[in-house]
Parts: sequence; structure tokens; C-alpha cells
Amino acid sequence: ELYAYQELAEYYQNQGNINYAVSYWNQILEVNPFHEDALYGMVEIQIIQQKWYSVLDYAKSISVVAKKRKDYHYYFMKAYFELGEYSEAISW
Repeated sequence: ELYAYQELAEYYQNQGNINYAVSYWNQILEVNPFHEDALYGMVEIQIIQQKWYSVLDYAKSISVVAKKRKDYHYYFMKAYFELGEYSEAISW
């Protein structure tokens, strides 16, 4: 079941239908709060929406569970930079 939701979330996100993508990612995260692909999907959406504190929250979750990908440091750097916290951005 989660696989179908993930496929739909990725499809809608790629089509630019953010509301539907968020809905499906959230349904996955309700079942599995540390679903790596759902966390990455949500952090990408938060960047598009420029919700920098949410980017940091999702990046923290990703840093705990990242197995497939290790590029989550970018999210910390991007969010801290956009928030004007340049020394924090550099530390990542």
C-alpha cells in the first residue's frame, strides 16, 4: 500500500501538483514517520515553498534515517543560508 502512495506522491510532485503530493507523502509518514523517500519528498516541497524551518525539521529526521542517500547536508546548508545564519550554513 505504501508503494502505491509513494508512486502517486512522486507522480504529483513531478507534475507540480504540490497539494496532492503533500497529501500522499503525509499519508506515508502517518504509517511510517521515518520513511526515507517520503521525508526527502517533503523536504523538497518545503524548499519550493520556502519554509526554511520546516526544511530543517525534515533534514533532522532524514539525518537520523538516511540509508539510501547521504546528501541531506545540502538541506541544512540551504535552510541556514536562507535564514541568514551563514556560520551555521558553513558548518554543514
